[in-house]
Amino acid sequence: MFRSCAAAVAAALFCSTTFATPLTIQPDETASKDVMIYQFFATTNLNTTYSTLLATGKTEIGHDFASLIQFEIPNGASVGIGEQATLNLYVRSPATSIGFGAGPSSAYPATVDLFRITSDWNESDVTWNSIPSYDSSAVASKLLTGFDQYVSIDITSLVQGWIADPSSNHGIILFQRDKVVDDEAQIVAAVYDSASAANRPYLQIAAVPEPTAISLLGLAAVFGLRRVRRA
Repeated sequence: MFRSCAAAVAAALFCSTTFATPLTIQPDETASKDVMIYQFFATTNLNTTYSTLLATGKTEIGHDFASLIQFEIPNGASVGIGEQATLNLYVRSPATSIGFGAGPSSAYPATVDLFRITSDWNESDVTWNSIPSYDSSAVASKLLTGFDQYVSIDITSLVQGWIADPSSNHGIILFQRDKVVDDEAQIVAAVYDSASAANRPYLQIAAVPEPTAISLLGLAAVFGLRRVRRA
């Protein structure tokens, strides 16, 4: 009986979980809206100079980097039960991308905080001194422990809010939380690819296993195992 119940629970869970085709929003450089800003050049827009890169870095000596990104979400998009929305960024080494600094590593990780922007901005004129308004609390954070790879950041609640009220979608701004220095006295920062066809930023809405389903499957397996041992 326990074995049959376990099988029934597992079958029901798999049948009730929907795995839809992921919605991936990955505009090319011309259609995208993203830009990095640099504290040292506080009144200079970098959309032309560094049009292929985004960056985050914390120095405490006036050389911080931050980045702004906004995605246009198509009409009819939704984030349903068992789905999540993620921001995906390809992390590169700052030493080979902007000429200084060290990339994040397991020994010297860097945390990036994402904040919801609350006012309009334009990638062709925004600067460090004209950062648009944004929420005081981060909507998501990510610990970076390497580079030359994609990182995925869960921003489900943020995207759900944008879908419910498209006029609230002004994108996000990314800051590095703390100053990190490696054993060679290099500032640890992250550079993100924003132009290459293979590694551009993208927003994805895709199905994920529901935690409740996983828990119930585990219980079903336990009951089945106990029944087998008793038999």
